[in-house]
Amino acid sequence: MIVRVRTYRLVIIFGWMSAQVPHLLKYTQEYEKLYPYATQIVVRSEPSFFFKGRAAQEAQAEPLIDCLEQIGYLEPQGKSLAAPVQHPRILVHAFSNGGASQAVLLSDVLKTRSLAAPTSSVRSIPSALILDSTPGNSKLSTAVTAFTVQIRNPLLRYPTMLFMAVGLAFIFVYTSLLGHERTIDVLRRRLLDPALFPWTHQETPRLYVYSEHDKLVPCDSVRAHVREAKGRGYEVAVEEFGDSAHVAHARTDPKRYWAAVKSIWERAVIVAGV
Repeated sequence: MIVRVRTYRLVIIFGWMSAQVPHLLKYTQEYEKLYPYATQIVVRSEPSFFFKGRAAQEAQAEPLIDCLEQIGYLEPQGKSLAAPVQHPRILVHAFSNGGASQAVLLSDVLKTRSLAAPTSSVRSIPSALILDSTPGNSKLSTAVTAFTVQIRNPLLRYPTMLFMAVGLAFIFVYTSLLGHERTIDVLRRRLLDPALFPWTHQETPRLYVYSEHDKLVPCDSVRAHVREAKGRGYEVAVEEFGDSAHVAHARTDPKRYWAAVKSIWERAVIVAGV
């Protein structure tokens, strides 16, 4: 996790699975240009996260929770907060299913927590949610590709793909027999929660960024989520790219990408009425 503490505006970036730090820092650099006084937190996502038990996953979120307490966004448990942040503004930017899963984990952990900031209404807190190349679908082939795309050596990649296909197929069948939701279906459902975080609500603006040529997260799976979000009355903006690769939209057309980010944040401020 990377933290740059500045002021009351907070940007939380949930990186895609196996994202390298230099790649994630390109986004923090752009955010520094847009909002030079914002505090930034970058959370990485590793493949091992998806094979851990629930307790281990929640323990992985503790550093982020501690950080939110220290910078005055969360009310600490069992002790008083010296200086709660005044007039909080929060933007969450999640990449791919890996980053979105980390965001949902934070959401689950925060269900019993309270914001430290004194405010009369959650709706008065400017906030926005950006979903870049997510959510995907529950196809086995898509999951196998996601876990092996970083392996460049074909002598390692193809045996690993076979191993992952067998393992994930077993998990899919086992989950179905127990009558449980698949992980990706839980993710899709949870991302539609208006109270995903303590600072979000139904009118919180959300931006979907995706591409027609994304081989890991098909555009149809994102479009379906967009339709459902709009059907529930959410404030939705869409930025669809034609030929950019998975989580490569900012690199393909940076001017368009960051204009969309700036626009959704401006909308968040208007919705909050500040």
